[in-house]
Amino acid sequence: MTDVVTVLRKELAELFGDRHSVYGAMIQTAILVALCGVVVPLDRPTVWRDAGAVAMLYGVFPAVLAATFAADAFAGERERRTLETVLATPIAARSLFLGKLAAAVALALLGALVAMTTGAISATAAAGALPPALTARHAAMILLGATGYATLTAVLATQISMRVAVARTAQQAASMLSIAITAGLALVLRRLHVDLDWDTLPRVAGAMVALGAALVVGGDGGFRRHRIFDPDGPPPPPPG
Repeated sequence: MTDVVTVLRKELAELFGDRHSVYGAMIQTAILVALCGVVVPLDRPTVWRDAGAVAMLYGVFPAVLAATFAADAFAGERERRTLETVLATPIAARSLFLGKLAAAVALALLGALVAMTTGAISATAAAGALPPALTARHAAMILLGATGYATLTAVLATQISMRVAVARTAQQAASMLSIAITAGLALVLRRLHVDLDWDTLPRVAGAMVALGAALVVGGDGGFRRHRIFDPDGPPPPPPG
């Protein structure tokens, strides 16, 4: 667990310590906050009554941040020629994988929390009172769903990052994959005749968390250092 936290701190320190990286993250977060936290709530302060719309604004959209950041996890290291140094550290492969994944999810949750807080302020300013549907329980459900969905997209983006040499290509592929997953999820819910409301949202959020956790376990099981360093190369020979 200590190694996971070490990798997490390293990833966040590099993000906020590198001028180009932090600008990219800030621009994406600013767009998220401006759209979901200001424009929509000011124009439609009653949006908080619509659980599906709120889940999209503060649960699904922030997951794109996680996918974009996770797509840089290994492709970016390879492009910056720091991958060999990272893989040569004594940190366990599992800790390396989970630490980078945790950093991506943390970034998405931060974006979701800022957007949700700003949205609550904007809706209150537009309506003149706090929206009745805006409760701590509803906010907790949205953040739970955001965690699960961000984990899901981040795991898949990390898998892309292991296999793509260029960070920009990995990020573009991860963004498109996030859109495809969102469309697929909407189709599944429609086929199952599940309407997102404040009663069904806890079950959907729980399903996202379970699916995200399952992908973490699967991704961790398939994580191999030699595959990241040389995706097309053969596995190393067995010891002895």
